[in-house]
Amino acid sequence: MSLNADLLGIFAEREQYFLIMSLLLLIGPAFAFHAFWPQIGFGQRLLTFAVLVAALGTLLFARSHYPADVTALHLTAFFTMSGAVAVLLLILWVAYENIHGLLWLNTQADAPSGRFGLLPFLLTSLLYLGTCFLYYWNNGELLILPGWHLDPLVLLVPAVAIGWLGLRRRATTYAEWVPYWPGMSYLYFTLVLLTATVLGYAFATANDPLLTAARDVIALAFLTIGSSFLLYVLVNFGPLLQQKLPVYRVIYEPRRFPFFAMYLLGLAALGAVELRNNFFIVDQARAAYFNNLGDLTRLQSELAPEQEGLALLAERYYAESDAIDFHNHKASLGRAALYRFRLQRQNEINILRRALGRRPSEKISLRLAALYNQPADFFDRLAALREG
Repeated sequence: MSLNADLLGIFAEREQYFLIMSLLLLIGPAFAFHAFWPQIGFGQRLLTFAVLVAALGTLLFARSHYPADVTALHLTAFFTMSGAVAVLLLILWVAYENIHGLLWLNTQADAPSGRFGLLPFLLTSLLYLGTCFLYYWNNGELLILPGWHLDPLVLLVPAVAIGWLGLRRRATTYAEWVPYWPGMSYLYFTLVLLTATVLGYAFATANDPLLTAARDVIALAFLTIGSSFLLYVLVNFGPLLQQKLPVYRVIYEPRRFPFFAMYLLGLAALGAVELRNNFFIVDQARAAYFNNLGDLTRLQSELAPEQEGLALLAERYYAESDAIDFHNHKASLGRAALYRFRLQRQNEINILRRALGRRPSEKISLRLAALYNQPADFFDRLAALREG
């Protein structure tokens, strides 16, 4: 529903016929499988929906009023907010998994002599949580080694892997709502795939508001929910850890501090910090959304240069993103591309110089230096390269 495919003019731009048809074609068979044919296996269901989605996609691209690249960019632009929600859900789901992995490393050996016990687990967990805290405290900058800064997106990779490996054991916490097989296993894989798609597209288009929001949420969620999980482990299994028992086997069988209370505590802490920050991550997601809309409209303006209103609309989208997430590089580069297309050299120089005020960028510095191509610009060009 969030893709706004009807705006592509499949049937009529002002009517939601394509949306209604999509809902009927997808929800109808889903209800039929659930209510009337529950005996049909997963493979047949997957094939059915693959055919339906392929048919809808073929119809959408065949009848769209725009070229295929504009149509694809339309879908990705309007998917931004839904994709951000998918990324957030995955981050919240795996927020404590790295500490869970540390617990497994400390207690997985067959012989008690090979297990490390309570103190090593506590020290490694505090080191990990301290790293997340320092990253957030330093506004997203943490030097680990010379030339190597911490990127919280790296922490997401082992968390997702540990979450997948422990998904069956975690079934005791969600089995009342969704079975592990074939429910949660496929749901988890789908969520990971959506997250990888959204973040991959953000990297490909250098949409820094979305990437910055993802990094901040990862650091903060891993800190708050991870701290809550550490408290959960110590309260429920501290004596067992001191005895060097394989605690990881019973981690989802608490006796004192319930698992969902642990999650509520971590989410409350996360919500309190975001409330203190006026939920700026939502503004960053909106800025990323306007950047993608700007890309879409800019492409349409370049394909139809006689429609001057499209270029003005694209610039307005980028300006809205710039106002929400001040001087973000994606919006600045989008506006610079518009100025370059319209041969407005000085405007392009101004917007690139302003973008460097947010943070350094080797690409912007090189582009700015390349714009100083007049004989009188020699020293400006040298200064731009030196600053870069």
